[in-house]
Amino acid sequence: MQLCIIAGSGNLPIQLANENKDAFVLCINEHSYSKSFENKSASVSLLNPDSWIDVLKSNNITHIIMAVSYTHLTLPTTPYV
Repeated sequence: MQLCIIAGSGNLPIQLANENKDAFVLCINEHSYSKSFENKSASVSLLNPDSWIDVLKSNNITHIIMAVSYTHLTLPTTPYV
């Protein structure tokens, strides 16, 4: 099994990579950076998904985890009438 962590922004990808030293890290340009990881890694663009496949195949990836941070939206509440 060869694990890949698709790394977006935030600390979660870094924590996962630290706990899985053999995992490959796929960094998303402008969201995560290879220098943040000790693991073998590569950077790809969100605008070029074909490059992701090439990188995953060339590194014999069999399992993928996507680790990103996102902002929870708070929707306004309206009373029911």
